[in-house]
Amino acid sequence: MNPTSLKRQSNIELLRIVAMTMIVIHHIILFCCNREIRYFSQLNSLVICGVNMFVLITGYFGLKLKWRSVINLVSITLFYSILSTFAYCLYTDTLPSLEVLKKTLFPISSGTYWFVTSYFYLLLLSPLLNFALHAMSDRQLCFFLAVLIFINCISSWLFQNNFNPNGYNTMQFILLYYIGYCIKNTTAFALVQKNCIPCAVFFQILMVISSIFTGAFLFYNSIVNIMLAVSIFYIFLKVDLQNKFINNIATSMFAVYLLQEGMFGRTVYHLMYEMYLSYSPMQFVVVTLIYLFMLFAFAIILERIRNYILSPLNIIITDYLNKKIPVPF
Repeated sequence: MNPTSLKRQSNIELLRIVAMTMIVIHHIILFCCNREIRYFSQLNSLVICGVNMFVLITGYFGLKLKWRSVINLVSITLFYSILSTFAYCLYTDTLPSLEVLKKTLFPISSGTYWFVTSYFYLLLLSPLLNFALHAMSDRQLCFFLAVLIFINCISSWLFQNNFNPNGYNTMQFILLYYIGYCIKNTTAFALVQKNCIPCAVFFQILMVISSIFTGAFLFYNSIVNIMLAVSIFYIFLKVDLQNKFINNIATSMFAVYLLQEGMFGRTVYHLMYEMYLSYSPMQFVVVTLIYLFMLFAFAIILERIRNYILSPLNIIITDYLNKKIPVPF
């Protein structure tokens, strides 16, 4: 995710849209069907790599710690957090508790959106990561890549220690950020690059097989999940595409995530679960397609409104902070 990128590559922006769609479908399977749907794990195995693909994009383009990046991330998260809580209270005709207010007004620190919290920490660490990445030789990059894979995928995932048992944290994002950098700047994944389609098919088959038995490969930090995301990333890199419509749609993908992950978004998922219980499978598929269309449409519209309202304020705050507390990077 690189909201400040001035030149957008439509093939990668299309991947961003696909990754977010996969994330939303994963949440629909998880929350709307409450794990009760037939072939739940198998369906989930087809979309579970969406988060890894999304973060790989961040590593590919890179992050730069600036007040503008910090303010933009905080303001968009706070905007949708408040909007979601307000919509929830309006729908349920209740007042928010102190705990709800704390999570609403401090969504990043409270971990209301685990993805945003992990991404924010990654942004804060990006100067250190970038310095290390640019300073290392190809041999050193490969060595450190092996170290990160050992920490996240071998020691943490395979042996299920408490450091990173499932990939829902910043350590996983650091690994993916590193891999995204290597995809763009090294030949560390040359074999996957040359055989990206067969690799994607192979790793996807492993994911489906795993879902039938233990489901261990479905964790974000499983090496199979990561390699599936890398393979799909290379497939999209080979696509020659430049399209303004895709680029414009892609700018709203972060808003899509925030909309469906907030208090009101979870309430909508609960309502869809009730529909799942009473509708036929085909009817629920139609409901899901309508939901996806409306979610993306609302995100696109609300982003235009948010930018119109908050962009001037963000610029004022950013200019003030740049003058008073300049970021030393």
